[in-house]
Amino acid sequence: MPKIVPVKNIDSVLVDVKRPDGDYRRRQQAVNLAGLTPPSLILYRRSRLPIKLIVLFFVIAVGGAGFWASVNFKQITADLEANAGLVIVNFSTSLKSLREFRPDQASHYLQENENLLANLAGILNRYGSQRLMEVVEKVVPEMREARALVDEIQILNRTTLKATELLDDLRLNTFIYFQSDGPTLLARLGELRNVLNDLIKRGEAIQKRTAALRGVSSALDEIGVLASAHYFTYQPELHRWERFLDGLLVLLNWQGDIHFLVLFQNPSEIRPGGGFIGSYADVIVRNGQLYLIDVRDIYDAEGQLDLLVIPPQPLQATTHIWGARDANWFFDFPTSAKGTVYFLEKSKLYQEQNISFEAATAINIDVFKSILNITGSIELENSLIISEDNVVKELRQEIEKAKADKNPYPKQILRKLTPIVIEKIKDFNFSQKEKLIENILKNIEEKDIMFFAKDKALQDFFAAQGIAGAVVSLPHNFLGNYLGIVNANIEGAKSDAFIKQEIELEITIDSRGGSSNNLTVRRTHFGDKEKELWWRKQNQNYLQIFANPGATFVSLKGNNNPPSKFREVNYETQGYRTDPDVVAIEQTNIFLSDYKTWVGQAFGKTVFGAWFTVPAGRTKELELRYQVPPPSTGGIESVRPYEFIYEKQSGVDTRLKLTVHAPLGYRFQKSGSSVFAFDDEVKEGRFIQKLTLIPAN
Repeated sequence: MPKIVPVKNIDSVLVDVKRPDGDYRRRQQAVNLAGLTPPSLILYRRSRLPIKLIVLFFVIAVGGAGFWASVNFKQITADLEANAGLVIVNFSTSLKSLREFRPDQASHYLQENENLLANLAGILNRYGSQRLMEVVEKVVPEMREARALVDEIQILNRTTLKATELLDDLRLNTFIYFQSDGPTLLARLGELRNVLNDLIKRGEAIQKRTAALRGVSSALDEIGVLASAHYFTYQPELHRWERFLDGLLVLLNWQGDIHFLVLFQNPSEIRPGGGFIGSYADVIVRNGQLYLIDVRDIYDAEGQLDLLVIPPQPLQATTHIWGARDANWFFDFPTSAKGTVYFLEKSKLYQEQNISFEAATAINIDVFKSILNITGSIELENSLIISEDNVVKELRQEIEKAKADKNPYPKQILRKLTPIVIEKIKDFNFSQKEKLIENILKNIEEKDIMFFAKDKALQDFFAAQGIAGAVVSLPHNFLGNYLGIVNANIEGAKSDAFIKQEIELEITIDSRGGSSNNLTVRRTHFGDKEKELWWRKQNQNYLQIFANPGATFVSLKGNNNPPSKFREVNYETQGYRTDPDVVAIEQTNIFLSDYKTWVGQAFGKTVFGAWFTVPAGRTKELELRYQVPPPSTGGIESVRPYEFIYEKQSGVDTRLKLTVHAPLGYRFQKSGSSVFAFDDEVKEGRFIQKLTLIPAN
């Protein structure tokens, strides 16, 4: 049945499009079609022309905008190239400055980046209004990604700038906060931890953003590649800093007293881990703030130690029992510190109070010198004046005098001197603080200050920063030569204060990357003119030479016979314990009786051990020849430099004369010849020379 449509629903005039102002109910006049050609029929469609024109205009407008944006995008990326490289260089330089604990320098580069990044943002925003910008970004989506990338980098730069501000504040004021404002110290450390966490997240966001822009333009590619490269370079370090701060904050926020150990090492009587530990300080921290510093003679704790532990064999020439005073026997400071902490905690002085030391810092006498360099002379009672120039002699003089007077506290002078020094540091002005920081960083670099912590995150951080005094671990396929010269003064009094040490090493590299090595260790004892016996006594030294793993002994001359034992003891029947670290090393030792030397393994290195005694007023030389094996794979490669690593002993300055001969058919890029030579005093804790070998022709 057909559908009936109501009349009211039907207009008298039907049209496709109604004009808003048209009156379509009024009857239209008829049009006379006579004489018109068929094209005149188009008059019936004239209402559609505006739509076509609008669409055409829109297509042209958008197409033109797209064309304009495409052309402009090329110009924009060209402008980006002029600014992007400098932004990345500044950012990299600032991170390097932060790594070297120089936030003031880092801040300069980051502030410059603020202006450069503002320019970059301006370049990307130059093509019009927000609405047109949105249209353009739909046509050229890379533009949107580029703008977002610059925004992300701006935020990253500002976050890094915030980190530098916090670090600079901590750099200048940590000591003051630690002494008298623990809550502020904890707050600053917490802020820094949060900022580092934000930096890590920002870096990850930028890494993802740059992936979306790969191949768009050389400028954006450069930003992406460099930003990602620097992110990957510093990402592990940022994570280490974050874990370090987490561990430190947990420790400082502990509800109760925290004990830190400061070991005062005297290089005048050298031990493998540094100077002899004659004194130490128990630093007690409460709620992030210094509560008490208790300076003691090492024998205060030794006298209350009931442990019977077998000493390392060379130490048996001076003692039959091992304790805290000799526990820094190891070249690897973390191992020495662990042993020292163990012995002190086992002393009744601390065991009965259930006291444990969470961390330890070793400080050589040169640190006191660097502080006195700023404070100037300090006057104590009895008109005793301590200065940078006389601190070693005067301290020793006072201690020996107290011993002669049978004073129960012969090192009372340290108890008096330490709080005075701390008070002077507290009152330093800005320039003095800057100088102190400079000196302390130098002390750390030269291994006059070393750090150890029981907490793994803290210890990993110390090791990664190169401030743990740890023996370096060589890669499995190491191409190069490692050397460590390690002295131990056994019954030589304080004669190391007047010992000058020189090392000469001649390396001849073979075609596979191995080497023949001729080493000379020269020691001069110039204390013969001194009045006191402890300076003039012969320097009886147990010398260890650390070399590449797998190094083989050839010959040795200039060394002495081993001294007799201090006391013959049947350790097994008398219930003495063994130390696992000592046993692990000594069970590898082989004694070569013809050469009066030991060959063994320690800390991943081959070690040659011998006695080397120098009388006062004499110079003596020890000469060792040995072979270093080639790497297991690879051999001589132009893509991999040949490395020489010299690891310095804490407290011992050495002049190094190094001569390296290239294998046949090669020369060194650095010297331009087949021979590389170096001759200078080595101060840094780890000295590295990277030598690129290239064909001689």
